[in-house]
Amino acid sequence: MLYGRWHARNREFNIRKQSDEQVERNRRRKAKNLIVKDKKQRRIRAVDYLLAMKDPHIMKYSQSDLVAILKDNGYHSEE
Repeated sequence: MLYGRWHARNREFNIRKQSDEQVERNRRRKAKNLIVKDKKQRRIRAVDYLLAMKDPHIMKYSQSDLVAILKDNGYHSEE
């Protein structure tokens, strides 16, 4: 854990030393990561809700398929 914290702080410091452009790029990267994480969480909550309501469209998929769909952003079904 300590190495991870040091690594993150060191990376931030090195980025700040380079230029304002690098700082802005890093800020955008962080924001994008948060947006993707929130989107994944919304998808998981939606699937949990639909499973609880026994939605016929969701029930035709197996649990392993649903897990693969939720974990992979670029998942495309063969259907």
